[in-house]
Amino acid sequence: MPTDFEYFLLEKTKTVRISTLNSYRSALKDLYRRKEVPLPSAYDKSLTTFFSGLKRLQADKYQSGSPKDSGKDPLQYSRYQQLCEATLLRQDAGFAHFFLITQWNMMCRSESVQTLCTQHLYN
Repeated sequence: MPTDFEYFLLEKTKTVRISTLNSYRSALKDLYRRKEVPLPSAYDKSLTTFFSGLKRLQADKYQSGSPKDSGKDPLQYSRYQQLCEATLLRQDAGFAHFFLITQWNMMCRSESVQTLCTQHLYN
């Protein structure tokens, strides 16, 4: 019988990819580790079987000709404008707004905002 966590994962399969669900499983295991409580081996085995089933269903779906979804929907420009307005209202000295517009402007490049240096802004 599925556990609450497995019901949660089944519900999430409608909106996120299996790799994301795998990160949820990792977070659960990490929580057990941090609390120094061993994860019940039967439950661990059950989760392994559960994920094997999910991966098999995904493989069957792709095998039948369903297109592979990247899992990433484009950010609509109107939503970007809303985000810009919301970040302008934050009390963080403009950091969130700066990060958002910089990220938006660098989307077409292979670099990310984290590699950006302030010296690059002056040259």
